[in-house]
Amino acid sequence: MRAAVYDPGAPQSTSVVDQAAPKLHKKGFCRGGVLCEVRSCGANPVDAKFVIGDKFPESWLPWASRRVAGSTPGFDFSGVVIDAPAGSGFAAGDEGFGVAEDPA
Repeated sequence: MRAAVYDPGAPQSTSVVDQAAPKLHKKGFCRGGVLCEVRSCGANPVDAKFVIGDKFPESWLPWASRRVAGSTPGFDFSGVVIDAPAGSGFAAGDEGFGVAEDPA
């Protein structure tokens, strides 16, 4: 799958990369989560703080940069369900919106 990830070395602090899509487990991805193809997502103020780094002491910036490097920005999104655990109430093709979990 294609994903935007934080990349401190990139001009806009993000890069688009190819990576393996998450796999559905018997109980869902996390607490009953579903796999969605994201069609749109918001630029959250928290994402901007990671890129700008203005809420960290200057001595923490190298750590903060390493902490977010390679992770996918964004919290809220809308899209289409690709896979969902049985009994979740969702099926492939359903449209919806949600909140992404921190993959770390």
